[in-house]
Amino acid sequence: MKAIISKAARRKWAWILVLVMTVSIVIPTSLLTAKAEVSAVKFIDGTSAGWLESAYAQWSIDKEADGYTAYIKKTDADDSAYTRIDNELIRKYNDYWRVDAVGLAAGDYVIKVVPVKDGKEVAGKAKVTDTLTVSSYDRSGFAFSSESKYKTGSGAYNEDGTLKKDAIVLYVTNDNAKTIKASVKEAKGEKEYTGLQTIIDAYTKSASKGIETRALDVRVIGCVTDAAMDKFSSSSEGVQIKGASAYSNLNMTIEGIGNDATINGFGFLLRNAGNVEMRNFSIINFMDDGISLDTANCNVWIHNVDLYYGKAGGDADQAKGDGSIDIKGNSQYITVSYVHFYDSGKCSLCGMKSESGPNYITYHHNWFDHSDSRHARVRTMSVHMYNNYYDGNAKYGAGSTMGSSLFIQNNYFNNCKYPMLSSKQGTDALGEGTFSGENGGIIKASGNVIVGAQKIIYANAVSETGDSANAASFDAYLAKSADEKVPSSYKTVAGGTSYDNFDTTKDLGVKSGSLNDAEDVPSVVTSSKGAGSLGRGVIDWKFTGADNDDYSVNKELKATVTNYRNTSLVSVGGVNGTVVAPEQPTKSTEATTKETEATTKDNETTKAEETTKETAAAGATHTYIADNETNDSYFSISKSLKSIKATYNGKTYSKAVKLDSKGSIAFKTTTDNATLSILVSAKKSDSSVKVNDDVLFSNIGTSVEYRTVELGKAGTYVIKQKKNENYIYMVVVTEKGQATTESSTKTTEPATKATEATTKATEATTKNEETTKETEAITKNEETTKETQTPSVPSEAGEYDSKSLSYSGAYTDISTKKDSEFKNAKYVSTSEEIRAAIDNAKAGDVIIIKEGTYKFDSIESLMATDDKGKTGAPALYITNNGVADNYIILKAEYGKSVKFDFSSQKLASFNRGLIHYADYWYFEGINFYHAGDNGVLLSGNNNIFEKCVFEANRDTGLQIARKDANAQPTKDTWPSNNLIINCTSFNNVDPVDEGGNGENADGFAAKLTCGEGNVFDGCISYCNSDDGWDLYAKPATGSIGVVTIRNCIAYGNGKLSDGSGEAAGDMNGFKLGGSNKAVPTPHVVLNCLALNNGACGFTDNGNGGALTIMNCTSVANGKYAKKSNFTFYRSSSDSMYMGLVSVNDTDSDKFVGKMLNSIYFNSKKYYRISGMIPTVMASGDKKGDVVSNPSGISGMFINTNNTIDTNKNIDSQIRNADGTINVKGLYETTGEYATMGAHFSAANQIIKVLVNTNVKEDETKTEETSSSQETTKATQAPTKATEATTKETQAPTKATEATTQNPTTAAPTEAAGKKLVLNANDMTAGDINSSIYADGFKIIASADSMVSVDSNSKSYNGKNFKQRIKLGGTGTTTKRAIEFKTAGASTVTVYAMSSSSKEARKLQILDDDGKVVASSAELGGKNLASATFNIKEAGEYYLAGVSGGVNVYYIEVSNGIALTGSTETPTTKPTVAPTETPTTKPTVAPTTKPTVAPTEAPTTKPTVAPTEAPTTEPTVAPTEAPTTELTVAPTEAPTTKPTQAAESTTEVKRAEIAADEEKITNSQVETAASDTTASAKTPEVAADETKTGDASHMMMYVIIFISALAVFTGVAVVSKRRRVK
Repeated sequence: MKAIISKAARRKWAWILVLVMTVSIVIPTSLLTAKAEVSAVKFIDGTSAGWLESAYAQWSIDKEADGYTAYIKKTDADDSAYTRIDNELIRKYNDYWRVDAVGLAAGDYVIKVVPVKDGKEVAGKAKVTDTLTVSSYDRSGFAFSSESKYKTGSGAYNEDGTLKKDAIVLYVTNDNAKTIKASVKEAKGEKEYTGLQTIIDAYTKSASKGIETRALDVRVIGCVTDAAMDKFSSSSEGVQIKGASAYSNLNMTIEGIGNDATINGFGFLLRNAGNVEMRNFSIINFMDDGISLDTANCNVWIHNVDLYYGKAGGDADQAKGDGSIDIKGNSQYITVSYVHFYDSGKCSLCGMKSESGPNYITYHHNWFDHSDSRHARVRTMSVHMYNNYYDGNAKYGAGSTMGSSLFIQNNYFNNCKYPMLSSKQGTDALGEGTFSGENGGIIKASGNVIVGAQKIIYANAVSETGDSANAASFDAYLAKSADEKVPSSYKTVAGGTSYDNFDTTKDLGVKSGSLNDAEDVPSVVTSSKGAGSLGRGVIDWKFTGADNDDYSVNKELKATVTNYRNTSLVSVGGVNGTVVAPEQPTKSTEATTKETEATTKDNETTKAEETTKETAAAGATHTYIADNETNDSYFSISKSLKSIKATYNGKTYSKAVKLDSKGSIAFKTTTDNATLSILVSAKKSDSSVKVNDDVLFSNIGTSVEYRTVELGKAGTYVIKQKKNENYIYMVVVTEKGQATTESSTKTTEPATKATEATTKATEATTKNEETTKETEAITKNEETTKETQTPSVPSEAGEYDSKSLSYSGAYTDISTKKDSEFKNAKYVSTSEEIRAAIDNAKAGDVIIIKEGTYKFDSIESLMATDDKGKTGAPALYITNNGVADNYIILKAEYGKSVKFDFSSQKLASFNRGLIHYADYWYFEGINFYHAGDNGVLLSGNNNIFEKCVFEANRDTGLQIARKDANAQPTKDTWPSNNLIINCTSFNNVDPVDEGGNGENADGFAAKLTCGEGNVFDGCISYCNSDDGWDLYAKPATGSIGVVTIRNCIAYGNGKLSDGSGEAAGDMNGFKLGGSNKAVPTPHVVLNCLALNNGACGFTDNGNGGALTIMNCTSVANGKYAKKSNFTFYRSSSDSMYMGLVSVNDTDSDKFVGKMLNSIYFNSKKYYRISGMIPTVMASGDKKGDVVSNPSGISGMFINTNNTIDTNKNIDSQIRNADGTINVKGLYETTGEYATMGAHFSAANQIIKVLVNTNVKEDETKTEETSSSQETTKATQAPTKATEATTKETQAPTKATEATTQNPTTAAPTEAAGKKLVLNANDMTAGDINSSIYADGFKIIASADSMVSVDSNSKSYNGKNFKQRIKLGGTGTTTKRAIEFKTAGASTVTVYAMSSSSKEARKLQILDDDGKVVASSAELGGKNLASATFNIKEAGEYYLAGVSGGVNVYYIEVSNGIALTGSTETPTTKPTVAPTETPTTKPTVAPTTKPTVAPTEAPTTKPTVAPTEAPTTEPTVAPTEAPTTELTVAPTEAPTTKPTQAAESTTEVKRAEIAADEEKITNSQVETAASDTTASAKTPEVAADETKTGDASHMMMYVIIFISALAVFTGVAVVSKRRRVK
């Protein structure tokens, strides 16, 4: 039967077709015209940083953004402090955007970048950089001499690096150099000028006359060519900067912006110019001279400039251009610094023949990089050249003619043919004259390093090239010290002139800290903040050894320079047209930029670590010195000695073991990982030494140097020649003690007797501790069982780790407890109640004193008469004891002030505030005030005073000494093992108006009759009339016990806090003995600071013992008497001084003993003993290298601004809440000096005080668990499994709720650390394209920045490696790095090598903010080497390559916390069996077995893909995309595959989705991957995004639908026609 479509039906179909066609036009058009959303700013890794008075950032291009604005502020400032960066400082390049902020004072900054769309800022897409650390330029040299005309060469800038107020700023580009406009003030008013040279001409004319007072800053952006200029006022050079008269003050700076600023085709001529600065740009293809200081210029500062080839001149010596920087015509007080000269033919002519004066010039920190000559060639002038790097100079270095005087100081000459020449004499007179017959000049040389030179002749010494002295015809006079004057008897052969000794009479303008040791010059000059502009010049060129002797034009470099074009700069300006009004930044906006980091940290799961206590025996040190006739038999020498001289750290060695084919040194270690150090030099450069064919000391040069390495397993080692002949002057082997490990979870039975408890103190420490592993969040209910920091501390205070330098502070667990935590505590609130409570106290009692001042009179029944006829008695007297595991506690009410006022007592020796003649007491938070003698006389044992104050007592605040001579006759009965912790003593004085002498009251004393083991930790003693600490002893009673003083400060002792007093006492900070060596005691002082004391900072005071003084800083002592910072000339020769720093000394420091790694003062100079080889010191020695006063060394200290106010509570100024000291960086060293001096607030010990009877502990025991459950691993969230065990969780579980009933608020302790080791042998070979965890470390990798593990055999330090970890390139915190976590101060040891056999590379450690914490030396690419890093504090760190790939074989972290977590992508192999408990995060791929049960609650975030079966409960929020089917009912069994939960740290990419996994639509994949840097979206955000949809996919659906309808309609029509026919 035929079906016929009716006419009416056809009409309906027509209307439907019209509707469909309309929809097909309207919907796609509306979708196509919809505007895509602007993306969040994405900074490019490794391209944001602080530099010299500038900072920069780079970010990816987003085509949807119209442009960007940028803001900057100090890191610690509020958001309201953001300042908008000039629009012109934002530029677009081919592949990125960049902003440079200039004119910044030194400090830490952040830059915020905001996208702009349709004329408005999109604040929600703004991002903030990590902290950018900005350094200061080195303002040194004659341009900054106080004797110069303007005393500065900073031009348009202030001395702190900020731009002068109201300065004219010109942004000059190649496009606007002709059209740029500026108004200049003139006599008749302001006038506008057009064109760069035209503006400069008008400005310099007006400024010279004092009419235009504003500074001028010309900022060059990109490459400006000669063709782009409006005109040149100097036809020979290019841009002219000319004052109206000689030395005109112009206040002018020419600077480049960013890393690509270039002057191409011209240079600069300066004439009559004063106070002009030129910086941060490259000059290429210049006309005649690159920069010519032609006539009468002064205070000109040219720095951080790169100079390449100029245009060839007509003379033979002008093939590379004429002078790069010439200084002529009475130009004076000029500084040329940090300039990089690339193969210049004639670097710098300094002086003509017409100068009328010495015209003082400085060249410092310049890199003469394979340039030929004139570095500098000096006529007539007096020139200071220091810290320049002469690198491969084919003709000569510095030259002196026509009566000039050159001071050549601390430069590094590397393959410079003739380092120094004087015309017509010395080397120049031997047939290779270079000065065209001019008369000579005199050169004074001091402290230079000369390597690879052909010849140099000194007037008074044998030279580095072996040439004998020649007093008549010489190149230079070699000064023994920098301040030595050259005798006038030394004259030039031609001209008969002598040296003018300007360097000893003039202010050279050298900023303190600017002068480096010569051996450090190459690393300083070639560093990222060394010579050259930001980015190291626009042409990156490296010369080879073949270029050292070749002074012809380098054709490849010449072609590159000639053809240079900047093709990457697209546009200048963050926004075009109308400047966008900035939105007010808010804290919430900034917070969103760090969402990922915060979310990641919140989601991290850490495994709890079982704490261990390591007790290492002291390691033996064996030393061999070739000079010694007798040596340690530990070493076996197989070859006779060679007579050869070498000097290191001021000590001269005359013999060495010659390592040739026969010579060797053998020794046998008895412990693993011993440290081997050698003092070595070689006959030739690039020599090497091997040890057992495994350890290699490479790149040994002809200069003596100190090398060290860690050995492997115990056994025999032989030091032999590897390459060339080597000379060993000294060998030091330090064997490490065998560490014994004792589990901190070990529980011992309580001691029943005090003596038994004493001998088992260590076991008693952990008594009743449930050392379950800590989670990151400690709940209040868990607080009473939390662990203390390692090392755990026994009940006896004297036995805790008082010798460790790893800790800068300590406090007890008792000090953190609130009063409610003590069971059955007795509260007292009157003086009578206090007395009664004390008298009746027994072991375990806790006495809490209510807030207030309590007055006490002397006890009448104890009255006695002293030898002066004065009667007195203590006001409080304690004789009842606690016991070792049950202290008696007497403490102030938590957080309140308690004062014991003894003011009623008169000045008398028996009128002590408290005589404590008892054992095992704990005192906290009490002020012992104004006693008639000592505030406290401590005569018992094993007591602790914490956070107590000793104020205005009329003798020493607290003194440790015996009370009863009959009962305590010998040292073993004297008070011992007391700990004074975080206490303060001040204003103690025996007043003259009360019969005292005003000079007999110390802050603290442990003297005359104190026993062993007493410790002061974290104490402050200030403004006392006598000493800060007094450890005096006398022959009548004999030597006292060893006292340890650590982490303490002595400040301003000699007068009281208000400045009153007699200044009649000894007034030392730390006085460590007495009696002229008669009663020696080897006291120990660690990590202490002495500041502004009246006499010595630290003194032996006649103690002849072997003192140990380590990491101490002494500053500006001798305030009231001319005394030194350190006085140790009467101590034993076995004394050890390490890490000392003397600052602003008033008299010479003196030492007898061994010193290492220290800076001291002697005879108006500071000396630095470098390295870790002890230098033997005798009184008056001047050993080491001369350095500047540390207070002026740039970057040595975090802070030198002393703001301590002694008229205010000092504890509130420099203490943390826990009582430990925090000086906020005051005189704390940093950078290369960080191993010296005192440091506070870094890492703390927490001391366990045992008070078991009455301290509230957990009163219910945890449920017994099986042995497999005793690991008590922490989980991130509670589950049924964890509730069945005693595992700690971040959120409280039923188990923890049952075991803890008394919440507390004490701060959680730091996690205990352990050694972590990552060995490449233990890794699975293959590419790592997403971050994984391995042995407590995390390998940071991604598909774009892969890390790989492959086969490679190496042996090193007794370890054999079969595999390596290839980092594959430069790393950051987000790529190609190895992350690890430390519990506190740690040593990190790495065995690694460069991945390139031709290029040495470095490793560095970054902190969590991306800041560089430490860097290694360069690692070669042929042999494994060891890099050791010292980390000062707990945190998360990243090991990464600096400038390319590094291969890592082994990493060891001494005090680590294992990182744990799931890998970000599926592992290559499945687990063998399911985990025993649920994981905290979903697996990415299916598990091999189903889960035991469904989850207990809905997930908080939508699943990425639909589940295969219905879920048992509704989801919390809508899914991000439609599910494929409607759910009907819960599943009856577990699903076989998990859902994929969105994780903030996981990137979802198409390539990572396995074929057999659940299918995910393209729209879902792209949605998940749309913002890989952001945390998982909230349900609300997800819902909003699903409403919007994806335009392209929606269009596709519509088109498919329309096509289907069209096909259907067409088929219908055709069908109808056929049927009609």
